[in-house]
Amino acid sequence: MKKLTLTIVTFLGLFGGAMAQSTATHQVDITINSVAMIRAVNETSATVNPLTFNVGYGMSNSLTAGEEPIIDQSPWGKLFLQYTSIKASTGTPRTIKAALTTGTIPAGLSLKATAATPTGGSGDVGLTNNIQTLSATAATMIKNIGSGYTGIATTNGAEITYSSTITTMASLKATASTALTVTYTLSNE
Repeated sequence: MKKLTLTIVTFLGLFGGAMAQSTATHQVDITINSVAMIRAVNETSATVNPLTFNVGYGMSNSLTAGEEPIIDQSPWGKLFLQYTSIKASTGTPRTIKAALTTGTIPAGLSLKATAATPTGGSGDVGLTNNIQTLSATAATMIKNIGSGYTGIATTNGAEITYSSTITTMASLKATASTALTVTYTLSNE
C-alpha cells in the first residue's frame, strides 16, 4: 500500500507541476521620438506670435537743455519662450538662439535681450547665457538643453527682457517707427 500511495503522490506532483509552469509572452516595442518645439507667448493672454513690443526714443518731460537724451522704453509687456525638447540619445545638447531676421536697428542704437532661468515644467531645460546683443547673426540665449519642458501657463518658460542703449550719439537721427523681427530657434548645438 505504501508503494501505491507514493506512486499516486509522485504522479500527481508531476502532473500538477506541469500545469503551474504554463506561460505566455508577447513583445512590447517602445519608440521615443526626438522632439524640438518652441513658441513665444505674451504673459497676459498666452497669445502666440506675432507679439509686438513698442519702444519710444526721445526726450523726457524732465529733461533740461544740454542733458543727455533719455531713452523712453515704453512698457514692453512680458514675453516668455516655452519649449519642449527630447534629444537623441547620442545627440548633442540643444540651444535657443535669437537673431534679427527682418529690419535694421537704427544707427547709434543697440538692442539687447536677456533670457531668465526657465520656470515651470520639468527636466533639463538648459542654462541662460547672460545678456546678448541682437543682430542678424544668431546669439545663444539658452544653452545645454536636454530632455525637458517649460510648461504652458502664461508665465512659464524663459522670460525675455529687452533693453536698448545709445551707442553713438552722433549717429542718432529722428526716424519714423522701425519694425524689427526677432526669431528664436531651438536646435542642436
